[in-house]
Amino acid sequence: MHRVLPGWALPDGFTGPVGSVAITPLPGPGFPAGALILLRRGDRAAFDSFEEQFARVFASRAGAALSAARMYREQSEITTTLMAELLPPELRHVHGVEFAGGYRACQEHRACRRATSTRFATRAGAA
Repeated sequence: MHRVLPGWALPDGFTGPVGSVAITPLPGPGFPAGALILLRRGDRAAFDSFEEQFARVFASRAGAALSAARMYREQSEITTTLMAELLPPELRHVHGVEFAGGYRACQEHRACRRATSTRFATRAGAA
């Protein structure tokens, strides 16, 4: 039975008839992260068992990398949101005194329950 591949499955510049197709899922955390599609022109031999096994190993590693990147992005977005809530308020000049603030995260080896925010007062214009 001859099947036609959708246009999006053919890379730009792929010419001639498709002779062989290998499609392997990219495993993800409980759902596929995508698919690896390998095409071979009609004038070349079909994929052998070694090439198919290699494609499965490659797809497994690529799926793990994509899943890790997705998880890192989600964690980074959450951290950015939480950090915005922890930043000290904007400090203003009051009667010639300039205030500066900073955020210092709690170190893991120290027994502390929260991060601290420190404020410093200096004379306006002083170094």
